[in-house]
Amino acid sequence: MLKILIVDDSSTMRKIIKKSIEKTNYEVDIIECSNGKEALAVIDESIDCIFLDINMPVMTGFELIEELKVKNYLNKLNIVIASTNTLTHKYMNENSIFSFITKPFTVLELDNSIVSILDTLSSKNSIDLKIEKKVLVLGKLSTMLIISKILKELGFSEVFETDDYRKAIEIISENIDIDIIFINLNIPLENAEDFITTINKANLIDNMKIVALYNENSEDLEFLEDNEEIEYRVLKPATQESIKNTLSKMYKQEVNSEISTDSDGKATKDDEDIVNLDEDEPEDENEFLKIDKDTEGELTEIKPTYTVEDSIRVYLSKYKKLIEKNSESNKNPKQFDFRKIKRFIYTAYFYLIDIDVSLKSNKELLEAFNYLKEMEKSFKVISDMKKFSVNVAYNKMFLALQEHYVYFNKQFHNLDAEVAHTRKKITIIHEKLQEIKKEVDESIDRESNECKQKIKMFKSLNKDYADLLYKVNVLKNNSKNLKSLLRDFKEKYKSTFKVIYLDKIDEVEGELFELLNIYSYVFDYKLWEKARVSSLIKQFFIKSEIDGNFSTQTFLEYYLRTIDKNKTNEENLKLFDLLEYLQAVDNKNIAVVTDELYESEALKDTIMNINKSYKVFALIGYKKLLDRSLPKQDLIVIDSSIKDLNLKKFVKDYKIIYEIPKKENIKLLIIFDRYDKNIIINSIEDSLINAKLKNYIIKPKHLIKKEIERKVNSII
Repeated sequence: MLKILIVDDSSTMRKIIKKSIEKTNYEVDIIECSNGKEALAVIDESIDCIFLDINMPVMTGFELIEELKVKNYLNKLNIVIASTNTLTHKYMNENSIFSFITKPFTVLELDNSIVSILDTLSSKNSIDLKIEKKVLVLGKLSTMLIISKILKELGFSEVFETDDYRKAIEIISENIDIDIIFINLNIPLENAEDFITTINKANLIDNMKIVALYNENSEDLEFLEDNEEIEYRVLKPATQESIKNTLSKMYKQEVNSEISTDSDGKATKDDEDIVNLDEDEPEDENEFLKIDKDTEGELTEIKPTYTVEDSIRVYLSKYKKLIEKNSESNKNPKQFDFRKIKRFIYTAYFYLIDIDVSLKSNKELLEAFNYLKEMEKSFKVISDMKKFSVNVAYNKMFLALQEHYVYFNKQFHNLDAEVAHTRKKITIIHEKLQEIKKEVDESIDRESNECKQKIKMFKSLNKDYADLLYKVNVLKNNSKNLKSLLRDFKEKYKSTFKVIYLDKIDEVEGELFELLNIYSYVFDYKLWEKARVSSLIKQFFIKSEIDGNFSTQTFLEYYLRTIDKNKTNEENLKLFDLLEYLQAVDNKNIAVVTDELYESEALKDTIMNINKSYKVFALIGYKKLLDRSLPKQDLIVIDSSIKDLNLKKFVKDYKIIYEIPKKENIKLLIIFDRYDKNIIINSIEDSLINAKLKNYIIKPKHLIKKEIERKVNSII
């Protein structure tokens, strides 16, 4: 269990950091303090980590650090400073600060930092990478400190640190034997580009291995694609395990032995390790290339595993299956523009759940919500693909699926690693040869047994030295040839890929977006279907004096009714635009037909109050509906007592005039007096009338407003 202390005068900030820590998989014991004085009273050596604010009352973070220094606690504690203050690298080092998190931060930035910090703290395994190497870490202060700490724990004795790429170049110039460079690609990218270019031009990069710390975004991936010198990569947030794995791949075998002789002048075990360096190495040149067993002779071409079309199809198959699975939904003509409604539809959902928590567990509504989120996630993935450069997409969708290309690309990197490894052997032997030569030259008695043994050893080592030089040339030639084949393969299919990829990605994006629009409408419909039967939400609408039907549009009108459009911010202006969009979507044509003008106007006012975007026509008599002077109606509210009205004939004539298919119903809301209810229903009851006249209102001496609102809402 990790014992963690959070010291911050803001209870909200303590809560945010605590929540982020608890999201990890680590078992933790968290203590909270509001100032340095409280923290000082509870700090002992059992504390694994302290998250410390700087600006606090009673005792600041700086003052607490000074107190801990007096008590000799600083070197025993892992302090992570989370503050708006800017700290110098010197201060961080002098006070053994473990890491730094800059405020303000996003939740994602905080989560990533805490994962890296806890991964490092929790690593209790013995380190088996005791490598005597010089390492340079280049990046932002917080990341740099974490990486440096991990490297030192892994056994690296000399770690240089800087957040300035110009300073990094100076360090390399002064320490040309630096073996590894860790570069954080957020320094920013143009500086990383300048850094790589400069050390390349100065021929400082030959014997160095570069590790890029990157995010999986289009900019970083494109940068890595354009800089082949960067062989190794670690996805951020970097952990001790991810860095350790990268280093293990980098150095599969380390040569730390030195040549020495015993008192008799015979080669010791250390001598044999050097003299017989190539004992297990293959002698056949082609073994270095590792050509497939089925391939005869020299490799002249890398064959594709998949065609361009097939590779794109394989990569997009997950999304095509999702589209096919929901193909029936494509037939739904009703949809919203998800990009316009997204923000407010989710706001309305969570707002209504706060009013009536039972909506959260409603199975039908939850299913609609999950479908919408799944579709949104898939659409985002495809949209993000379109932001990739063609090079990045080509790597991810085509090259990564080519088994032969991937295999030989790995062999190419293995060859380069073998070249570097062999060069180090050459360096060791060369140094020993120089040492023996000096001893022989300075020897007084060239005929002594000791001197003869040294001469014999010199000749043996010199032969190995020549063999290794030859081997390096063979490896370099094979590496050069393989690099050429890989480059040819890579270029061969790129133009074809570009054409097909852009077409396919547009196609899938369009299909997913249509589904997303449909599911946003379905979710909105389900949400308000459940809301309108909730007594708690009904009470809220009454209490808040919200007029109109239960819909996102009505709720948005309520939200905006106290906001002055001419004096508001950009975010609220977007909501006003959304309201106009919803009003346009809900622009329904409704005809109200009675024998009396005042009755038609009263009905019109009632329906307009439901939704002001409805276009309502108040008519005296029904004949105006049959002369085609009006648009096709989404709903006809008609009084059955109109003179000369034969409802069955009216429906038949209306469908003919507006070319409505026989099997398609028209939406009617019929108002009639009690005495003629049964006569009317019996006379017109057939499939021409929607739902066999379930939609009707019994007219007493005056119209019932609430009943009209309920019926119009249910029909529309």
